[in-house]
Amino acid sequence: MSSKILPLTCRLYCFCLQFSMPQKTWNKIEELFKKKDYREKLVAEVQKENSKVTPEFLFSTLKGRQRFISFRLTAIARISCEDFSKGLLPIQERVVALKQFGIKDFKATVCGEFNFNLKVFSPVGHLSLPADLPLDKSLAEKLGESRLVGFAVSFEDSPLGLNKVEIEIEEEDILSVLLNSSFKSESLDNFVYNSYKHLMDIAKLFVVEKNGSTL
Repeated sequence: MSSKILPLTCRLYCFCLQFSMPQKTWNKIEELFKKKDYREKLVAEVQKENSKVTPEFLFSTLKGRQRFISFRLTAIARISCEDFSKGLLPIQERVVALKQFGIKDFKATVCGEFNFNLKVFSPVGHLSLPADLPLDKSLAEKLGESRLVGFAVSFEDSPLGLNKVEIEIEEEDILSVLLNSSFKSESLDNFVYNSYKHLMDIAKLFVVEKNGSTL
């Protein structure tokens, strides 16, 4: 295998933390979040870890006492999952810092895009992409030849917390797996990194190494 081949890469990761909090306490957090240097320092610290990754940050009140903060990391190119994860450290530090405000009851929704090199991996089972997508002859004449290059599947009551997965062939040798999952933890410590690893482990369930062994 060529050293230039990256078997598994990541291009996108989102982390949304939802929790309950009195308005008076939330006002203090909002004041902190609205400071210009809060966002500037976040961008600088993430890009110090990896210059190819850019963070975005949102926060809001959902309903009543329900609040959320959301971090999104986007890479300008596909980079190794290990390199991508370096940008999570500044986000993890900010999430842990919320403990001072008494956050105890919380949950997270996470999403991420992981890319598998098809020179190294194959989709599990009988997943075969691209595939023929038969259309009515008259419709095909209007639209042209059709090929199925991806699909989406939703899940209910998943033991892994998986909500939805979208699988798509990108270019000729990349299988993109985009996942959305609920993630639970008893502590904010390492919450961000653990949720990232959890999602990556789920993504790996959809591929098999071409030598026959799963990841």
